[in-house]
Amino acid sequence: MLCCSIGEGNPVFREWAYSWARRAIIQNAIRMIEPARENQTSPGTTQATLKIELRLGSILKLNALERFVFVMSALEGYSYLDCSILLGCSRQAVANARARAFERLANGAEVVAMEWPARYARACFTLSEI
Repeated sequence: MLCCSIGEGNPVFREWAYSWARRAIIQNAIRMIEPARENQTSPGTTQATLKIELRLGSILKLNALERFVFVMSALEGYSYLDCSILLGCSRQAVANARARAFERLANGAEVVAMEWPARYARACFTLSEI
């Protein structure tokens, strides 16, 4: 069994292990959800949104492919090529899903900012904060 504390060991190995773990988590999530096969939101995201901070709730409202592409490319820094390989779809499909995700997130932020009182507007995000 491999075990090491944070302060011990080879820093190159630690970086590799961290990178490998992130990729394994993403691959397992892709296998579970199959975002390239289904173009729908996850069941129960509407109820979950009520309990989750606005930023995460907006992301959960995206359909599965858009959500995976957004998280992988915008938040995790994966390239279009890496996303397309991992998700099993074309780079164009990744680019389109990313554009739709940003558009929907931006539109959602505008709607919330208009509907909520000014004191809640700071909870909304803009594309510059993503």
